[in-house]
Amino acid sequence: MVFIIMIMMAVSVPYFAQAYQSSLLDSAGRSLIITGQFARLQSVMRQQPVVLFVDREDNRMWVTQTMVNEYGDQAETMLKEVKLHPRVRIVSVIIEEEIPATGKTGEIVFYPNGTCDSAVVTLRGVEPGIGLEVELDPVTTRAVATPVKL
Repeated sequence: MVFIIMIMMAVSVPYFAQAYQSSLLDSAGRSLIITGQFARLQSVMRQQPVVLFVDREDNRMWVTQTMVNEYGDQAETMLKEVKLHPRVRIVSVIIEEEIPATGKTGEIVFYPNGTCDSAVVTLRGVEPGIGLEVELDPVTTRAVATPVKL
């Protein structure tokens, strides 16, 4: 009986580890999509451009907008910040179909008319070869997450 249980565990434990990693990657992709939707909403509501920063080095993203105070001074205000799980990394950020950003931070601008910069953000997990690519359509600002092999 113990032998059967050990065999079942030996077969199922790797599957559960892979399923856990896959769910972390999916969660990070959803976080990126939701943060993009938030940036679009803020841009349209306030009729000012909003910038979604995607930082590969610090493994986080944040949304900022230039605000004007009652004295007429402009200041960048952080509207939202999302830190990704340590087992998920941002691999690349490609904006406007250009060469991947060589710096550590990519900047995706959302405009008051509901459009944004075209962008592709690639995420990877700790499992070798597993990744997720989130593509942002510039006209509709709809984001689509697609599993990729890295």
